[in-house]
Amino acid sequence: MVWSQVYDPLNNAWISTAVAALPVIVLLGALGIFRVKAHVAALLGLAVSLASAILIFGMPASMAAKTALLGAAFGLLPIGWIILNIIFLYRLTERLGLFKVLQDSISGITDDRRLQLLLIAFCFGAFFEGAAGFGTPVAVTGAILIGLGFAPLAASGLSLIANTAPVAYGALGSPVLALAAVTGLPLLDLSAMIGRQLPVFSMIVPFWLIVAFAGWRGTLQIWPAILVAGVSFAIPQFLVSNFHGPWLVDVVASLVSMASLTLFLKCWQPVTIWTTLDRHAVAAHSAGAAATREATAVPAKPNHPPAQVRRAWLPWIILSVIVFVWGLPAVKAFLDGISIFRFPIDGLNNMIQRVPPVVAKPHAEAAVYIFNWLSMTGTGILISALIAGKLIGASFRTMVEVYWETLIRVRYSLLTIAAMLALGYTTRYSGLDATLGLAFAHTGIPLPLLRYAARLDRRRPDRLRHRLKRVVRQLTADFVRAARPEPHPDGSRQQFRRGNGQNDRRAEHCRCGDGDQLSRTRGGHPAIRLLPLDCPRLPGRRACHTSGLRLAVRRHGGQSLSERQKTSRCSDPASRQDESSQQTLAAAAREEACA
Repeated sequence: MVWSQVYDPLNNAWISTAVAALPVIVLLGALGIFRVKAHVAALLGLAVSLASAILIFGMPASMAAKTALLGAAFGLLPIGWIILNIIFLYRLTERLGLFKVLQDSISGITDDRRLQLLLIAFCFGAFFEGAAGFGTPVAVTGAILIGLGFAPLAASGLSLIANTAPVAYGALGSPVLALAAVTGLPLLDLSAMIGRQLPVFSMIVPFWLIVAFAGWRGTLQIWPAILVAGVSFAIPQFLVSNFHGPWLVDVVASLVSMASLTLFLKCWQPVTIWTTLDRHAVAAHSAGAAATREATAVPAKPNHPPAQVRRAWLPWIILSVIVFVWGLPAVKAFLDGISIFRFPIDGLNNMIQRVPPVVAKPHAEAAVYIFNWLSMTGTGILISALIAGKLIGASFRTMVEVYWETLIRVRYSLLTIAAMLALGYTTRYSGLDATLGLAFAHTGIPLPLLRYAARLDRRRPDRLRHRLKRVVRQLTADFVRAARPEPHPDGSRQQFRRGNGQNDRRAEHCRCGDGDQLSRTRGGHPAIRLLPLDCPRLPGRRACHTSGLRLAVRRHGGQSLSERQKTSRCSDPASRQDESSQQTLAAAAREEACA
């Protein structure tokens, strides 16, 4: 039996929205306020989402259970499969002592502490965010910075700041993969759209990082190097995300940024070299002052043979090449042609439908688990780890031991990923996310404040916020498209029509000047207000208020936009344009506004 989602089960929009928000509140509250472990917080959020879906929103218990299992399966394969194998590669290089060589090769490029911070925390951290994610970049770069003399707290804080730029494509695009699964939107379209927004911030983050450490004066002394690091990261980030996919965005961008910054430092050095974390060299109000640690001697630089340095970089070069090839659509299609399994979930596939006003017409939700084990990115990572392990001299027994140790170490991380994806699938199929989307669509002006409040907790739930924000945007856009106001045939009234053609809402009219009318909606969507095209309040243009944002469209021969404030009161009817020309101009303005 088909079950239709209900978006206001309690017949009160405020209470229904509060119930729909409970899973997110419990999850973020447990992480940010009560400092509960991530896997426990995710399980608590999942339990609350299941209870809300079954008891309040009326979702059948069997469907809710199957939805959670489907989400957990997707969390383990392919996302958990990626995390397990990339950490296996990292721990394998660490076991053989090559990771220490890799650290020394990076920290030995420059003596300036600011440039070391830029190279390690931003460039190298972005590489590990793209390759492993889930806390690995902060742990790795923090350890390197501490080894260079930074205080542990400052090293962790600065690493978190640097990790802001690549986090959207972390763990070989895991957040984008999860977002595509939760929302049902095309993966490559999501990757491209995110990649068109992030490059601007990727150029800002390195400046923010150095300002937090050295203050404005210390930042201006090395601004060319910061600009090189930011631009060389932002350009590949845009190109790979738009023309390849989300898998290797951070890996390629970080490698290009590291190479560009390294080559730039070969021919440029700042006038002032910060060789120590001296209190007199660091502004007292900056984070660098907190990072200061008294040191009486500087340890000698390790001098590794070039062959050993190349051997340390070899596993990561192999990883980048194989994963890049694995992500090509032609290669994926070839591998899927060899082996792929599709499992429609009985009792769930096409048995749940979304209904207006979330969509224009009822839409059945598919529930098919695709087990493409051969073309999974995690499989490519495992193959690259095995090849690299053999080339760097690891025995088969050593690789088996390291893999088992890795599985034990990441067991709670895998549980967290499975629970988070189960929570996301439950909110999607039960309609909890749609209820939140409708609530956000009706907030109007307070919407930016709510978005800002959702970002206050910066401890762990970056990827969850990333998915929820995109879900809300998608649902809001679908709702506005399904509930777009249509003009009345006589041009003087506005009609509110839902996407399914039912429940029309006529506009309530108030007098404006001499017989003119100001249209306000009643019922339906109180956030949309439209002024009639012939209202003299806005001579020469049509204005509409949608979700608290004003849109003014100039008519031909209309007044300048700088005179908008003068239109707050109705003008004299004698100053209006000719009726026939006004209707012609109104039609042109209506076409522009609808476009």
